[in-house]
Amino acid sequence: MSTRPGNHVKKKPGQKHQNSHAFKFDKYRTDPKAVMLKNMQVINCCPKCTDMIEWKIKYGKYKPLTVPGKCVECLQKTVKHAYHIRCGPCVGKVGKCAKCGEKTSDLVNTQALGQTEVARQEADFQRDLKSLPERKRRAFLRYLNTLQTKSEGGVEEEAKEQLSKMIDKYGKDGGGFDLDDLDEDFDDLGIDDDLSGSEDDD
Repeated sequence: MSTRPGNHVKKKPGQKHQNSHAFKFDKYRTDPKAVMLKNMQVINCCPKCTDMIEWKIKYGKYKPLTVPGKCVECLQKTVKHAYHIRCGPCVGKVGKCAKCGEKTSDLVNTQALGQTEVARQEADFQRDLKSLPERKRRAFLRYLNTLQTKSEGGVEEEAKEQLSKMIDKYGKDGGGFDLDDLDEDFDDLGIDDDLSGSEDDD
């Protein structure tokens, strides 16, 4: 037998018995950590780091932080996700992966909005909606319902743009509102007015 390096190394054989079912780390676990890992989403990471962290989550190897970590950018203890070295706001500023630090615009998941931010956006939307006359408000709500029915994505941006146009034209605070505007149809929204039928009957 030759003694040259590498000749005596045997290739590792494949798995003899293949698993019939995929491994589930929470199959026999009901503790809070298992529930947390099951609903966890990796954010602010590049595709490579996202796959690494998702592997840890899938096989129950993920170890969550017990205290916030220190961000390498702002030097504040604002890192709330394990294996991250940058906080969410710093990732948005520098455009780097929260784990490896690679500068990329191809982040898999962006920072999720907090409850406070979601509530603030909803309050702003309701305030803008109330600035419209009642007839225009109902027309916009029908337009929004039509968008949600026909479109699969990108509804929010289109709805915000249309709402902004209507506020500029009909808003009570903008000074552009006139009683004559109530007689206009809603051709720009592509929907029928709910009052047109009653007016024709008269």
